[in-house]
Amino acid sequence: MKNDSNNRTGPITIVGNANVIGDNSSASVTGDNVSARAEIYSTTHNTGPQLEDALVALDEFIYRLAFYQKSLQDAQRIREEALTARTEMTGSAPKWDKVRSILKGVAASVTGVAALTDLMNNVLSMVPHL
Repeated sequence: MKNDSNNRTGPITIVGNANVIGDNSSASVTGDNVSARAEIYSTTHNTGPQLEDALVALDEFIYRLAFYQKSLQDAQRIREEALTARTEMTGSAPKWDKVRSILKGVAASVTGVAALTDLMNNVLSMVPHL
């Protein structure tokens, strides 16, 4: 596993014949014609109060969406997109760029309804920190 200064970890793939010597904090790779590739991903993104707060805010948005169905062009699609983002957020390895993209699309779809826009902006303000 590779760990960087932002506390993100990921697997290191080694190609070739090599000896790997190390412990849980560092390792050395030696060998001829060896390449190593590290993939970094966050392991702290799916726990804690920040995610819980974002999920509560998104659940509130989904709940309130029902009250404004007649004011929106395609409320069912908006609800499905919000649920897709929620499902991704609660997965074992969320793709945060995908979540942000979906939520930005949802926000654009509800701009005509101030109450929903405020709720979605609240969710979007929390997601960059996850």
